[in-house]
Parts: sequence; structure tokens; C-alpha cells
Amino acid sequence: MAVGLRAQVKSSPINVTAIGDNTIVAAVAGKLITVVGLLLINGVATAQNVTIKDDGAIVLAGPMALSTAGSPLFMPERPDFEYFSTSNPANNLILNLSAATQVGGVVWYAQW
Repeated sequence: MAVGLRAQVKSSPINVTAIGDNTIVAAVAGKLITVVGLLLINGVATAQNVTIKDDGAIVLAGPMALSTAGSPLFMPERPDFEYFSTSNPANNLILNLSAATQVGGVVWYAQW
């Protein structure tokens, strides 16, 4: 994504606790979700593995370990770079948790 498209970048807070799949960005008809930045923080000392995928069960990133409370996983927002995109415009962006612990943060994305 070119810097001129920065105005199209949106953000969504993340606050999930359920083991398994958690939707962090809902699909919009006809548009892929393209992640340009991500911050995840494990809220407790329990080890946590996170996997980012889409509804099509396509793994986009991970599993990634969030092992200590407050230790972040940070992919800085870069509107000129995309980390990954959903595989189909009908798919939500999913954060899968290996344990039922609180994970918070923010995702920066564009939909087109």
C-alpha cells in the first residue's frame, strides 16, 4: 500500500479471552482485509500461543508465543507495507488463542 493511501487505514481494538477463534475484524462484502500493523499483549502470566487466520482456515501468521504478562508482540503500522491479507473477501480476520486468557491490543488494516 502506498503512503498516499494512509487515509484508508483503519484500526480496531483487540480484547479477547476465549480459547479458539475470535473475530477481530469482520468481513465486508467484496473486500479483502489487509493488515498493515498489529500489537498484541498477553494480559496474564499464563503462556499463550496466538495464530492469525481467516474464516477459510488459512493460517496467515503463527503460532506466535505470548509467554509473559505485558510482553508485547508488535508489528509496527506501516501503510507502505502489508503483513498479510485474508484469502477471500467473505472471510473475517481471526485471532486464535491456545488458552482462555485475556489478550489485548490493536490491529491496523485496510479493506479493499
